[in-house]
Amino acid sequence: MLKEIKEGNSGSALVLITIVTMVAILIATSIGAVSLYSKKSGDRVKRSAKAIQSADAALEWAFLKIEKRIRVNDLKPYEITIKEVFENFDSNKGYVEMDNSLAKIYFIKEELVGGSFVQEVITDQDYLINDVSRIRAVGVDSLNEKEVVSRALDSSISPPTCSMGTTQVADFCIDEVVTPFSSSGVLSLTSMKEAYEYCAKFKGHLCTAGERAAAFFFDLEGNNNPELQIDDDGEIVGDFISEDSYAKIKNDGSDSIAFDQVTNDELNKFRCCYNR
Repeated sequence: MLKEIKEGNSGSALVLITIVTMVAILIATSIGAVSLYSKKSGDRVKRSAKAIQSADAALEWAFLKIEKRIRVNDLKPYEITIKEVFENFDSNKGYVEMDNSLAKIYFIKEELVGGSFVQEVITDQDYLINDVSRIRAVGVDSLNEKEVVSRALDSSISPPTCSMGTTQVADFCIDEVVTPFSSSGVLSLTSMKEAYEYCAKFKGHLCTAGERAAAFFFDLEGNNNPELQIDDDGEIVGDFISEDSYAKIKNDGSDSIAFDQVTNDELNKFRCCYNR
C-alpha cells in the first residue's frame, strides 16, 4: 500500500517538473524575442539617423555648389543649367551621385494642375537652375549592409511653375482667359460672392487691382502675351469700395490703366490669380 502511494507521488512530481520547465522555457523565449526586437529597433533607429545625415549633407552640398557657381562667375540662377553646376549629372537616371556614394541628388519640377501640385524628376541636363522647384536628396546609412536603409529630404529652390492656361507674372499666376458674369452662361456667375467662390474652388483668388495692373504692364514690356491685355469694357478686381460697389480696372487707350466703380448690375468679367 505504501509502495503504491510513493509511486503515485513520483508520477505527479514528474508532471509538475515538466510543466514548470516548459513555462520557464516559454518565459525565457519571450524575453529573448523581446530583447532581440528591441535590439533590431534600436539598430534601425541608428541606421535611419545615419541615412538622414547623409541626405542632409547632400542637400547642403548642393546648395553651396549652386551658390559658389553663381558668385564665382557673377551669374544669376536663370543663367546657369544643371549640367553647368553639377558636372556629373546623369541625365539617363536623373540624379547626381555624391562622391562617397551615400546620397543621390534629384532635381524636381512642380506644376500646378487642376489645383494640385504634380512633381516630376528632371532629366534634362540643360534645365535652368532657376526653373527647378525642389532639390531632393536620398541618403543611405551604409554601402556594406545587406539591407540598406534610405531616407529622403527635400528643399524648395523656387516656386512651382504656373499651370496650363495661366501665365506667370512676378510671384503669382493669372488666368489667360477672362471668366464672364452671366445669368444664362455655362457658369451662371451673377455676383461677386460667386466669383470669389469660383476662384477659391481652384485654390486661387479674385485678382486684385495691383495684380491685374502688374499683368497688364508685364505684357507691355515685350512679353508678347495679348491675352493679358485689358479691353475697353475692363475687368472686375477683388478690391471692395463699399458694401455694394466694386473696383474695375480698364485700359484708358494710351498704354495705361484707369479705375472705375461698378455695382452688382454692372459686373461683366474677371480673372483668377494664384500664389506661387
